[in-house]
Amino acid sequence: MTVYARSGHAWRKVLAGRGDPFIAADWSKDPPALRLMVVSLYGDAPECPIRAANERAYGPTAWKHGQCDVIARWDGTKFTYRMLQ
Repeated sequence: MTVYARSGHAWRKVLAGRGDPFIAADWSKDPPALRLMVVSLYGDAPECPIRAANERAYGPTAWKHGQCDVIARWDGTKFTYRMLQ
């Protein structure tokens, strides 16, 4: 799963995750607004709060072994992440 955001006249990749995310939207808005996503990130993703631990444990193959499940919220310019517990 990959998420892109429009930046000026171009699209930029803002999130790359594993599997199917859970998406919560605010359907009272037109168009609907993204509230949050629960997504599994690759273990070596810069956004992963436990990235350093995964890289120490698995080295350069961290993306194959490690993953972190996070709640991702869009603040208008970027995603913010919190570990799913």
